[in-house]
Amino acid sequence: MFLRKGGYQLCYSPCHRRIWVGGSSTAAASSPSTVSLPFGHRGFGNSNRDERNRSENQSLLFSATVETPLDSLVIEKPYTFILMEDETCSLMLTQSNKKNNNNHQENSVSKSWINAFRSKVPADYGMSFASISLNWQHDLGGNPSVFGGLQALKSCRLSSISDAILVTRGPVASLCAQYYLESMALQGLVMIDPILMDDEDNGHEEISSLLSRLYQQPTDDEDKERFRSSRLLVEPTAVPMMVVMTIPDSKAWSHSSQFVAARHGDPDGPYGIVPIVDLTEMDETEANSATTVLDRINEWIDQSL
Repeated sequence: MFLRKGGYQLCYSPCHRRIWVGGSSTAAASSPSTVSLPFGHRGFGNSNRDERNRSENQSLLFSATVETPLDSLVIEKPYTFILMEDETCSLMLTQSNKKNNNNHQENSVSKSWINAFRSKVPADYGMSFASISLNWQHDLGGNPSVFGGLQALKSCRLSSISDAILVTRGPVASLCAQYYLESMALQGLVMIDPILMDDEDNGHEEISSLLSRLYQQPTDDEDKERFRSSRLLVEPTAVPMMVVMTIPDSKAWSHSSQFVAARHGDPDGPYGIVPIVDLTEMDETEANSATTVLDRINEWIDQSL
């Protein structure tokens, strides 16, 4: 269905639940508005609205989908690039940085990449873009619940996007995505700075210490235990994957991210081993960091999907 408004052509596709905005040289975009949805309710209809799902003290915000510009000269890829972030990286590093007077490390992971990705992915990389934000209501005693995040993720419209490449940034977002694959499908999964506990390796107490900064109460033990590899039921090479490391000066975190890649790879499987991209020494500025990561993800998409 086509509509004319203010010199722009709007095309609504009920099958894909997206809006394309076209006109002379104006980039395609969707104007988001917020919709409050009860937990467990799946949002259907136009994806030019933000979708919010809640689970106890946790909320998930699924943004509008931004399409590639109609006048773009970039070859379009048949994927929807979805960035899911959580706030746990900066929370986990805060105590360590204050103790060591090192704010450089915290600042490098505390800034969201959503705006940078939204401006670049459709126009420069030829893919539709949407974002998912996992947030916790700390004023209500909320903690980064893996179970709550997973249930909210399963209840949002992600499962209806058949061409989704999910890019997770942060340990809780990455872990929720791994549990999501136990019963749901994705075209591909890129995990940035994931953490997973190796049940056969007791020598990396720093990872347990990092997790303890998030889960400080006895009631949090179940969430902390979900980071153990033995709890995951998803088989290796379930979908094409890549692991990206960006946390500087943390050998334990890097070791754990490498273990995540080893856990999901299989040289004899359909997708082989999971590649690891080490960007721990990259430029700290938000724009440069986002562009560097996007370039490597784009290369992986071209080579693996």
